[in-house]
Amino acid sequence: MHTPKFAFDSPIRSLLTEGILVGISPDGTTNPFWDIMVITSQQANPDENISIEQAVIAYTKTNAFAEFKENEKGMLVKGMLADLTVLSQDIFSTNSTTPGNYKCADCDRWQNCISIGSQIVCQIFP
Repeated sequence: MHTPKFAFDSPIRSLLTEGILVGISPDGTTNPFWDIMVITSQQANPDENISIEQAVIAYTKTNAFAEFKENEKGMLVKGMLADLTVLSQDIFSTNSTTPGNYKCADCDRWQNCISIGSQIVCQIFP
């Protein structure tokens, strides 16, 4: 499990190239886009930065595998559990060094927007 905040010198790309699964742990950060920015553009060795797609897979599919839940969650597939936020931008076609630009399309915030059943619930939690 990779932790972007504390392990920005990890050989992430090298591990993935060797076929080793790498998950991303948020280290208590409340903005997952910050972690994605760090892993895709802020590694100590720039050759170890990974693509945004690889980071999203590590954050979702690989983390589900790490907790032995890959048959229940980790991908947007019919019949699987999913937490989903509809964003204002396509994170795969924007600059990964600006994580603060991503917002929930429903309420224009990036935090505290969750899906319960099929309803998006956006509110500020204490």
